[in-house]
Amino acid sequence: LEDVHAYVRFSLDQYRTPQATVLRLLEERPATPFELVERLFGALPMEEVLLGLTEVLGHLEILERKGVVYVDRSNDVTVVGLK
Repeated sequence: LEDVHAYVRFSLDQYRTPQATVLRLLEERPATPFELVERLFGALPMEEVLLGLTEVLGHLEILERKGVVYVDRSNDVTVVGLK
């Protein structure tokens, strides 16, 4: 690896782009994590659904810690929206 700083910038950009997309989707309306997976990735093959859900949940966890989104777990379905 010749340019570590460039690699770190590239990696952070790869992380921030989907997170920004999650935020844009939540601007439209609150959603369940699975709805966000469908809206982000479309119809995924069965073996990739868990990967998509894991990615979305990771972004939501970070956004919740930053205080950007709320997570409503009051019913049997988890719903996420912008604060």
